[in-house]
Amino acid sequence: MSCQEVTEKLQIVLVDFGIIQKMDDSKTGIEEALAAQARIETILANKIGLGERLYDQLMATIHDEQEIGRRIDNLEIGVLTEKQLINKIQQQFPGYHKDHLPGLDLMFEPEFTISTKKQTITTIRLKVSDLGLTGRPTTQDIFTRAAKLGLALCPPEVGPYQRLRYPEQPKEDKGYHIAMKPIKFKGENDYIFSLSNVIHSGVVLDRVNAFMFLKWDIDEEFLFCLPQVGFSSGE
Repeated sequence: MSCQEVTEKLQIVLVDFGIIQKMDDSKTGIEEALAAQARIETILANKIGLGERLYDQLMATIHDEQEIGRRIDNLEIGVLTEKQLINKIQQQFPGYHKDHLPGLDLMFEPEFTISTKKQTITTIRLKVSDLGLTGRPTTQDIFTRAAKLGLALCPPEVGPYQRLRYPEQPKEDKGYHIAMKPIKFKGENDYIFSLSNVIHSGVVLDRVNAFMFLKWDIDEEFLFCLPQVGFSSGE
């Protein structure tokens, strides 16, 4: 079979699946076919990495494979001991008093645990609305919906490690929260880590209240963990 015949057959398949619109003769060629094939490979890779249910949900709300890919990142954890991690956070913000690092307090609570093995996890940053939720869903609603889509809560150490990895945060980036099992602060309220960009304090490792029935705006953003499977990034 000639290259022209392969190209024409591939074009028919791509049109049938709605991947591309029918190309006129002047645009038909190997380059267009290969570009379309690469897009199929990206779609399949993302479906495998994210899981079909999550991929379909995100395509329904975000509408763009490349944008979905840009939300995905890798993070290395388990590199430091608990004491070393605390010291690193304090060193990162030498000009800040403890009161300006509210998230630091959570690291002294018994429920804050760290991995004993070095590992790389895959994360994805999503708005509450990206999960298909509307209105003002509760923490429990968000975490339950995320679990149904195949997402997982992050280990608590993700907050500090994420802050260390990204010490800079654009002013227009208001921040996001770590989807994790809440930690009781001083045995009372439930908190999770938050990476904030506060007007007067700048970039901080913060904490926010996250008891199960707290209601959230759908534009709030959370960082979830993904299954440890391959995916195609948007870079």
